[in-house]
Amino acid sequence: MQTIECKTWSDFRSRLVKYTSRMRSVRDAFIFRGQADCEWKLEPTIDREFPGLDASKRDQKLVTLLSGFRSELLGVGPSHEGPSDRLELLARHHGLPTTLLDWTRSPYVAAYFAFEGCSEPTSGKVCVWTFDKRSLVNVPDAENLVVDEYRLLLDNERAIEQRAVAMRVPASPPLDVLLESGLSKFTIPYAERRSALVDLDTMLITARTLFRDRDAAARTTLIRESLTEV
Repeated sequence: MQTIECKTWSDFRSRLVKYTSRMRSVRDAFIFRGQADCEWKLEPTIDREFPGLDASKRDQKLVTLLSGFRSELLGVGPSHEGPSDRLELLARHHGLPTTLLDWTRSPYVAAYFAFEGCSEPTSGKVCVWTFDKRSLVNVPDAENLVVDEYRLLLDNERAIEQRAVAMRVPASPPLDVLLESGLSKFTIPYAERRSALVDLDTMLITARTLFRDRDAAARTTLIRESLTEV
């Protein structure tokens, strides 16, 4: 795995020129994930919330969580009797721990999620992961790893706006080991947060556009105001 240290937000953007200059068919092979601390692992929320589960207990925990989520949806949204992976992505986008790891087809959307938090990470750096899906030919059981994002977009406005790609993470081995041949990580100083978020706002990449609800509108307003005081 390659780690690329960017000294500034502009440095990160300049390094994307190689990506943006490629043909669309090549760009479509890449997915991105932003994380608020460059030292965080690539792991799904179910492993953070319920660490140490073996594969069998992990699967059962997911079944229990999704069953409860489906029951609680009654009366607060449309019925979700379709594929369980579509329900799992919906649950993930609303904060329920799942085996899915969120990625996006946009490096800038990934950067937004890396920088949106107001607390400086312990490492002092955020990161944007990149993965070349063409390297999946070297990954065992790859057909069960990257979930078909287009089929999952139905009834999930957040997934649509975020250009989501869902990756189902197995219990083992660690994801950075499993994906190593196609994985890279850009690190960016958290001190570049203002430059990054102001720039992303000009691209219309905000909580308001990515989540499209009242909470996100309030969050966008607060972030903008806090940036003017820096």
